[in-house]
Amino acid sequence: MVYYWATTDGDGCLGINIYKDNADKRGWRVQLLFEIHLHKKDTDLLQKIKEIFIVGKIYNSKPNSSKYFVTSLADLQVIKNHFNNYPLHTQKFGDLELFKQALDLVQNKEHLTLEGFKKQNKQKL
Repeated sequence: MVYYWATTDGDGCLGINIYKDNADKRGWRVQLLFEIHLHKKDTDLLQKIKEIFIVGKIYNSKPNSSKYFVTSLADLQVIKNHFNNYPLHTQKFGDLELFKQALDLVQNKEHLTLEGFKKQNKQKL
């Protein structure tokens, strides 16, 4: 299993998971995600973020923490559009650009070909 993670400004992170999946005809699956992980006392803040984006889900991930989690391609496009309007700063901007390239590859189904998968696998956040 291969994970590429990059934090966003604050407590968010972008992720690209590439993992072996025997149920998939290629034998590999690619999952993109955006998440914000906070203490359970801040679940109301996550709910407000969810209301702003109008996508994603909130989970209680551990006894004292909550997570705002976005994984569907359509929902990740909403997150991408947000960061296009409100860009990140420092190296995190570069990480976001790599994530957006990976999202474009998946949305265009390029990751389903060997060449696209190799391109996807080179995205290092």
